[in-house]
Amino acid sequence: MPKRRGGGGGGGRIGGFILSILIIAVLGGVLFAVGKANNISSSGGVIDWARQTSSHLKGCLDPDVKFWKCGFGGGGSSDGGSKDNGGSTGGDKGGSAGGSNSGDKGGSGGSGSTGGSNQQPAGSAELKKLATIKVAESQDVDYDRSQWKHWIGDRCNDTRQQVLREQAESFKLDADGCRVVSGKWIDPYTGKTFTDPGKLDIDHVYSLGAAASHGGNDWSAAKKQKYANDKTHLLAVSASANRSKSDRNPAEWWPENTAFSCEFATKYVDSADNYGLSFSKADVKALEKGLKTCSK
Repeated sequence: MPKRRGGGGGGGRIGGFILSILIIAVLGGVLFAVGKANNISSSGGVIDWARQTSSHLKGCLDPDVKFWKCGFGGGGSSDGGSKDNGGSTGGDKGGSAGGSNSGDKGGSGGSGSTGGSNQQPAGSAELKKLATIKVAESQDVDYDRSQWKHWIGDRCNDTRQQVLREQAESFKLDADGCRVVSGKWIDPYTGKTFTDPGKLDIDHVYSLGAAASHGGNDWSAAKKQKYANDKTHLLAVSASANRSKSDRNPAEWWPENTAFSCEFATKYVDSADNYGLSFSKADVKALEKGLKTCSK
């Protein structure tokens, strides 16, 4: 005689419905936390964050990067920041009245010097500046990267997009004339040429984590945001080079492209001078060596 089926079908459906609601609530909470921590205010921003995070993880698997030293909380967010220059668009000629979606470096504010400019700053002046900077070892601080808000601005003109446009030799925007989708960049750290912006990070030369441990951890939220988006010390560099650098200081990491040594050291010293950051004794020696290449 066949067994009678139990009458729990309705209860099972209700339990499944409740479980689905709980899962949706948890996912919503995670997305809200991600948005708050990364200064995301739109669904498009969430998508961009997801793409950057995916790119970051792929970069960490690069054979040239020691995965355990990959800067998940360090030197370049999957992309870094600089002085808040508001809406400066550098060489953005895309989306103009002529309808062009491409642009060449130039215009107001384009740096164009990341490949090793012939107009290098005088090393002697920077050496004198270096001598005035406080010497102190790195402090053990409770560093929270989410407190250093970047990239600020709307998704078409946030700090990352500005740096990509300003430091490109040429670039092309999407069909909406909004975001950079291709171009030509020379990574100053390696000297290699890139055409896909997805393979580039925006690096803080004096990284956020290093800045926090050398005097910046107690800054106000406004000053941390200003530092994180200060384009005077931001560089479009290869993702693998940025993640290899992570939060390491000059004594621990130096660009393999030695032609960039002068400018790298100069940017590092200027960041410390502008924001009152310190250097360790070992960093001072490394920077002195870099600055001495300026006259060669």
